[in-house]
Amino acid sequence: MQRDGQSKVADGLSKGARFQLYLALRLAGYYEFAQFRHSVPFVADDIMETFDHIRSEEVFRLFGEMAGTGQVIYLTHHKHLCEIAVGHRGRCRPCQATPQLRPIAGAGQSGDENSED
Repeated sequence: MQRDGQSKVADGLSKGARFQLYLALRLAGYYEFAQFRHSVPFVADDIMETFDHIRSEEVFRLFGEMAGTGQVIYLTHHKHLCEIAVGHRGRCRPCQATPQLRPIAGAGQSGDENSED
C-alpha cells in the first residue's frame, strides 16, 4: 500500500519486495494447507537472494517452525544464506552438495565434433 492509501501493483515493487511478497503468499498458503491436510514438503529455490540479514534470519526461523510439522527444503548457492541457516540448527539441517565434475569422454578433442557413433 502506498502512503496515499492506494494499492500498489507488484510490478511497482522492487525485486526484493516482490520476492518477500511471493514468499509471504507461499507461506500463508502452506500454513492454510497444512491445517487441514497431511503435510507436504515446502520447497523454495533461492527466494532470499535479495533479503537482508535480518529478514533472512526471520525466514529461517519460520522454516524451523514449519519443520515441526513437515519438511522444508531450501536451495541456494549463496554462502551467506548457508551461514545463517547453520545458526538455526535446532530444526534446520544444512546440507552441502559437492558435485564431482568429470570431463566428458572425447570432449574438446579436435575432429570429434562431426563424428557420429
